[in-house]
Amino acid sequence: MLDPSQGVTAPQADHRSAARFDTELVVDVEGLSARTRNISATGVFFETDLDLPLGSLLQLNVQFTHGGRKHWLACEGEVVRVTQEDGHSGVGARLLTPFFSPEEERHVAVAAPPRRQR
Repeated sequence: MLDPSQGVTAPQADHRSAARFDTELVVDVEGLSARTRNISATGVFFETDLDLPLGSLLQLNVQFTHGGRKHWLACEGEVVRVTQEDGHSGVGARLLTPFFSPEEERHVAVAAPPRRQR
């Protein structure tokens, strides 16, 4: 039997609705630079030095390169997860305006397989 008092708990069900892709991209969070760890059509996880409380609304601009040119994806997100590691915050944000439409995400998923779920 798992004992929560020992820091061991049962795995949580994964409620994510979109495939995630491990990638490190520059993301502008409220005017400050951060780095993504993974991204999906409905969310993003990034590292930052900002102290962002759960429920915070964020303006996010993710930079990527396509065809040799830099582009930006702009969206709004809500902080749904915060972790602390090595003096930085890991922030999970649910996108209120998705990066891709469901059809665009299917094309992206074919081009790059999603990471495995744990």
